Amino acid sequence: MNNNYYIDSIILENCPYSIKAENLLKKHNIPINIITVDHDNKHKYKTSQINSFPQLYLKNKLKKDSLLLGGYDDLNYVFTKFKNKQITNKNITQFMNKYKWAKKPTLRLIQLINNNIYE
Repeated sequence: MNNNYYIDSIILENCPYSIKAENLLKKHNIPINIITVDHDNKHKYKTSQINSFPQLYLKNKLKKDSLLLGGYDDLNYVFTKFKNKQITNKNITQFMNKYKWAKKPTLRLIQLINNNIYE
């Protein structure tokens, strides 16, 4: 089992979408690291890639970099497309094209949301 991957979650306090994302990840026992941000400091977390909350990243404990998944809608898309579903090359390619991810991290994300059953 590859336990090096988790979702790094930057959550805005009292944000409905942040709460939904956190609940979805916890409901499915997805390893997460939660950083809670208050409204006074949210500007510090906005980037050219994403300026809304939550901000969800695929992270490997052994590496410094991470890959932006997006917000709640993106997380929900991944669960709808890959959680307990038959994984096809077509679905993987669609995800890779939409998010501009390479194949290896895409497969790691699929493993993660399915609790590593595809290893």
